[in-house]
Amino acid sequence: MTTTRLLVAGTLIAACCALAAVWAFVLRPAADEASTAIGVGEFLDGESGSSGVDLSGPTLDIGSSVSDLTLPGLDGGTIALSDLRGKIVVINFWASTCTPCVKEMPILDAAHRDLGESVAFVGVDVFESVKAGTAMVERTKVTYPQARDARSELFARFGGRQLPHTVVVDASGHLAARHNKVITSRAELDAMIDEAR
Repeated sequence: MTTTRLLVAGTLIAACCALAAVWAFVLRPAADEASTAIGVGEFLDGESGSSGVDLSGPTLDIGSSVSDLTLPGLDGGTIALSDLRGKIVVINFWASTCTPCVKEMPILDAAHRDLGESVAFVGVDVFESVKAGTAMVERTKVTYPQARDARSELFARFGGRQLPHTVVVDASGHLAARHNKVITSRAELDAMIDEAR
């Protein structure tokens, strides 16, 4: 009887320790997980390791013309920046597995709904399949147009080094602002937009 009790007690203790470890190392988010941008290398190492992403090429300088860019839409169409000329354009690069990206999407979507007549918003899913990007848009219910950059070419051109990454293009089609970190408030986003006015 004593051996059986010890075996049961040992099994219960081991099970409790295993559950505590799962919670501590898997289920519980890190304290700063939702507010720290994810470096591209860290993201790719966790996803696919080698994806051919080259961030070493030239990037657009603030003031560079970007009005000739056309982005492939997640819906199969295209989004041409020339069609948005006359409006400030906020371009937000994201990935579905990037927790900080998901956290800032409601801020961007609320601004899109408030400023839609004067400021255009475009989300750009990087590194992922159309299926993953579309699932993310459906899950978050964002209402602004979404494009994709599966090989991260536009992301790199706009100076992206970590996700999320947001740029603002002024109404004449020139790069006005670059934000290589998480947008944590509407005031922070508005300040970026003001740089394009």
